[in-house]
Amino acid sequence: MRTHCWRGSGLLGARSLALLALVPAQGACGPSSTVMPPAPGVATVMVSPRAPSVLGLVLQSGTIRLDRLFAVGDVTYPHPGDGGMPTDVVVDLLGPGTSVSFTGLQQGLYSKVSFFAESIHLDGTWHDRPFAARLADVHGPMVTPRAPMGHELGPGQDLELSLTVDVGAWFAGAVLDGCMPGGGSFRIDPQNNGMVGDQILHRVPPSFTLQ
Repeated sequence: MRTHCWRGSGLLGARSLALLALVPAQGACGPSSTVMPPAPGVATVMVSPRAPSVLGLVLQSGTIRLDRLFAVGDVTYPHPGDGGMPTDVVVDLLGPGTSVSFTGLQQGLYSKVSFFAESIHLDGTWHDRPFAARLADVHGPMVTPRAPMGHELGPGQDLELSLTVDVGAWFAGAVLDGCMPGGGSFRIDPQNNGMVGDQILHRVPPSFTLQ
């Protein structure tokens, strides 16, 4: 009787071992159950200058630095440094434009960008009189344009914001007529024609629009 029970137990044990041996083999042959989460979304800001069309103005070169450009959303960051870093972008005001992308931003709705408009360098002629403007090399005005509608950013969902600058708005109303010429040409900087320079700088923030 004892021998019979021992043989039965041994038979059941052998069968259990055989079944267990099949489990890893089936798992190895079957498809993986691991699902990779979607990649975090990327926010891209497209910067497009609109060339000036002002009677008497010929702009031969122009650049502006968007200092500490950053996309702003309806999100909060619990730790300093979260959500990527602001970046500086130099824009050719007579060029096709440029773009900058931000990774690591928190999921949410984005409808605004912020930056400081600095290092505005302009060269051209005003009614055939050469001029050079060097404005806001430091401490330029803050610009915070807002889009009429927000753009959603999330895992696997990128967004694009279009930032346009109307350069012609800086020269509206024949503002350069207020400059005192020097030897047929004139400069606009903190030491020369400062009041005209202040008027141009005052027009810079509203000349940016966001979509």
